[in-house]
Amino acid sequence: MENMTKSEVFAELTRRGIKRVEVEFSGGGDEGGCDGITLFDIAGKETELKEHWGSYGADFNSRKPEKNATADDVLSMALCKPVYDKYYSFAGEFHVHGTVTWDVAAKTCKMNGQESVETYEEFEDEVDS
Repeated sequence: MENMTKSEVFAELTRRGIKRVEVEFSGGGDEGGCDGITLFDIAGKETELKEHWGSYGADFNSRKPEKNATADDVLSMALCKPVYDKYYSFAGEFHVHGTVTWDVAAKTCKMNGQESVETYEEFEDEVDS
């Protein structure tokens, strides 16, 4: 089973009657990921979708759904893809939390949030022993 393209994601969301998806994420310092996937349908009903991890390719940089993955598994991977494309393993001297919003009518996918970056400053002090 292959990963979904952005246009395939919008087509699948439209087929399911979904108007918007919000993917919450957070992490930093070598930990992080998607915290929740919420689908909002045309009637305003909210549905939670569980994140599916899939399996890594030989280069450990790409993930793919397993052969027995469900349609929900494949969709969840595609909805979370922008997070991992930007932050991959969340390794680094930063912390972030935010939301990826998929707007089905506008066919847009936008990420917003807050990042904090740890900085280091040199110092030298004379110490009395």
